[in-house]
Amino acid sequence: MKNDKIKNSLFLVYSPFQVVCAFEAISAYSIVNPIIYCLGGSYLKRNEKTPHLLDELGLSYQIMDVKSFPWRIIDLVKHRNQFERCYIGDYFDPFLRLVASFLLRKKGELFYLDDGASTLTAINIPHPLRLPKFKTRIQYVLPIVISKLKRHSESFYSIFSTPNGEVNSLNAIKNKYLLNTYSPKGVFIIGTTYHGFNAPETLYQLLKNTFSHFSDNEIYYSPHRSIVKDKTILDICRDYNVKYIVSDYCVEVDYIKKGYNPQMIIGFGSTALFTLKRIYPAARVISVKYPAVMVKGNEKTYDIVNENLKSAGVEILTILP
Repeated sequence: MKNDKIKNSLFLVYSPFQVVCAFEAISAYSIVNPIIYCLGGSYLKRNEKTPHLLDELGLSYQIMDVKSFPWRIIDLVKHRNQFERCYIGDYFDPFLRLVASFLLRKKGELFYLDDGASTLTAINIPHPLRLPKFKTRIQYVLPIVISKLKRHSESFYSIFSTPNGEVNSLNAIKNKYLLNTYSPKGVFIIGTTYHGFNAPETLYQLLKNTFSHFSDNEIYYSPHRSIVKDKTILDICRDYNVKYIVSDYCVEVDYIKKGYNPQMIIGFGSTALFTLKRIYPAARVISVKYPAVMVKGNEKTYDIVNENLKSAGVEILTILP
């Protein structure tokens, strides 16, 4: 990694963990005066706490209004060729790719930040841009053509090892919050979404089985931000005497901020387990692998995630329904 200070860098992010990755890249590459855009519109509606985390980390930013497609082209042409580097938060997002292709200079560098399992898919599956639906694939054409013509290089800045990129150590976020840590007794369980299950009831049953399996311990449960208010999960937690902890931003930041030093962390094939294992190398980290009958059409991605977790020192545990 180069140690010289880098200027003219643009960041396009919309989720809390993408902000963490941007914060790490700025520190690791000694980036001077980065330009950070937090995407607005539907992006911000799904990730309303992202601007708060940017403020928390002391990063200056602007909200990018996501308007109609004709406006995007006009505005992008007006501001084209301004940056030497661009970091985007999601490899598969066609709009982020479009913005980067216009705003990067000739022979500019495009970096992909982490966005959970989609990053592992992009790294491990050949021709990953062929995976989305046809309507999305069509939207890749213009940014790909522009990037080819301008000879942009592409690489990852990721928590995962990649043949083309730098490894995100997460050192900056750990050093940001050098608090007195304490080790609560019990286990911390990282929640997941309905996505990938054949029905919400399947997730409910998996939670019950997991809570029951670890019932000899005090359990802290952090729900996925998309289903924080799920009444059934709240009821299950109450029935199993599980402490319900809602994250302010994302679990990686929240645990460090609160000074947690957990001894055992459990999740369900979440890439957050990978980052938490890196932050807490002494902790016992377990991924509960649910049976194939529970998985809905994304078995390949699910297996890739668990293989990478295992290689990182995360234990894989199967709990039958």
